[in-house]
Amino acid sequence: MFVIGREGHMGFWWDGESTLFVEEGSGIFPSRSSCLEYLKKFHTKDEAIEIIMMIKKGNGKIYSF
Repeated sequence: MFVIGREGHMGFWWDGESTLFVEEGSGIFPSRSSCLEYLKKFHTKDEAIEIIMMIKKGNGKIYSF
C-alpha cells in the first residue's frame, strides 16, 4: 500500500502488515490509481506517476518530493 503524508510531499511503500505510525492527515492508498488521484492534487499527472513508481521500487524507503 502507498502511504502519503505531509500534504502530498512525503511517501513510502507499506507491506500492509507491519506496525505503522503515521502523522495525522496522512493517507493510506491500497491501489496505484487511488494514490495517483490523491497525488494529482499536489503534482502534475506525469510527476505523480513518477512518484508512484519511485515509491513502489523503494520497498519501504521514505521519499520526500
